[in-house]
Amino acid sequence: MKHRRSAVLLVALASGLPLGCRTAENYLEPDRPLYEGAFGTAPSPRPELRVVSFNVEFGLRIPEAIRALQAEPALRAPDLLLLQEMDAPGVEAVARALGLNYVYYPSSVHPTYKRDIGTAVLSPWPVEDRSKVQLPHTSRLSGHARAAVAATVRVAGRPVRAYSLHLGTLHEHVHLENNVLFPRVVTLQAHAGGSRGGAR
Repeated sequence: MKHRRSAVLLVALASGLPLGCRTAENYLEPDRPLYEGAFGTAPSPRPELRVVSFNVEFGLRIPEAIRALQAEPALRAPDLLLLQEMDAPGVEAVARALGLNYVYYPSSVHPTYKRDIGTAVLSPWPVEDRSKVQLPHTSRLSGHARAAVAATVRVAGRPVRAYSLHLGTLHEHVHLENNVLFPRVVTLQAHAGGSRGGAR
């Protein structure tokens, strides 16, 4: 009986059945919800561009993430800070603590934690021309959508186009096309000049 149950479980996983998983609520609008704030002061220019990417798991340990970003030399004072798995209060808390401007688009409501989840671009430099790039497929298990946040950051007067994104893993049975099609989506969006974000 034990072996039979294991076989049934493996078949269910292979077929992508939800196994009782909750379905996520997705934000599929092309330009909202949008959250942005301005807490940054442009620093003195330096020869290198410092980029930090930080995945704060489900946005649950924001104080610890802030302490790490303030204390760790390799993470301190970035020109671009790209955050993943965040909600709006968490992004604003990081921006206020570090003195950064930001733009954030949540892509869905996490089915377990019942909070928005998404990615953000933060910088002490001016952040403009923000947009949301919807990825083409949802997770097979939870059904949640993914989107990249795009923004142009004026680093010492020079425009730098930045994308913050969080791709799926094989563990959650996300379509491989997410990895294949995303560069094409970005290329098309970039050639079109991007779209301006809407109201909150």
